[in-house]
Amino acid sequence: MNLPKGNKLFEKVALNSNDIKILTDNLAKNKFSGYINLEINTANMRWRGILFYSLGLNKTSFEIDNNNNFKLMKSASRVLGKVKNSGAVVSVYIFSPKIVDVLSNFYLFSDIANREPLKRKEFGKLLDECKDTGMYSIMEIEARGSKNLLVMEQGNFISDPCAEYFGDILTNQEQIDEFVAFVTTNGGTITRSGINLEDMRRKEAEAQRILQLEKELGVIVAGGFFASNDIKIDEITIGQWGLGKKAGVDIEITTHKGLITTTKCIPGKGMTQGTISIPQAFCKSLNVNNGELITVRPLI
Repeated sequence: MNLPKGNKLFEKVALNSNDIKILTDNLAKNKFSGYINLEINTANMRWRGILFYSLGLNKTSFEIDNNNNFKLMKSASRVLGKVKNSGAVVSVYIFSPKIVDVLSNFYLFSDIANREPLKRKEFGKLLDECKDTGMYSIMEIEARGSKNLLVMEQGNFISDPCAEYFGDILTNQEQIDEFVAFVTTNGGTITRSGINLEDMRRKEAEAQRILQLEKELGVIVAGGFFASNDIKIDEITIGQWGLGKKAGVDIEITTHKGLITTTKCIPGKGMTQGTISIPQAFCKSLNVNNGELITVRPLI
């Protein structure tokens, strides 16, 4: 299931980095709730950044790579740094704050089921189960010749007193009740994705733990050929990760151009705090320069 689109402010407009900065600043000032989708599609790079906002505050930020792998980022600025030189194709979708609260965790959801028939009377049992487990969920239901998206927070469908729909998401309470009654009686076809309250809390805690491990390190270009033990990180950073002087640490490197790769490193004796030493050949493959900042975290 894809991330739902809300009410469209605009869609797939190419903007330079300065215009993107003005856009995000203005949306924040105007108490924007929804998400901003950034895309770069070139011969050398396919990348997406998604920034969720609730009442003008950045709630969560994600990067999605070419293989549709997601990465939770510490802040919107970290994502916006990836478009600093190239700009991006930008789309902006509006939601209610309640819907943002659910969708901002979309990439932490566990897929429950693909498209499948929903037999008569099964829907009521499913809703009871969702209530019992405090489910956060998106349900795409086809019935009576139409398709509706319903968003659930802790087992209850989200409604809005002022809006019938946000994009494809049905939010009018009367219409939700009528649609649910029809599906409960007649069945339909359902695709759903979500996570229960217990697993949501566990995943959020794990995500925050990983974010705390992330460091921005300055690149030192070293001579020599690329080998796993040629990557060195200052001993203080290694110590902050709780790894002591352990050799052969698996790390993930993310460049400001959005390239993500994994390798191994060893502690670098006498190195300046906040630095990473990378052989020249590997710097070239990463397309990073001496003194450039990259994001690094241990895979522990």
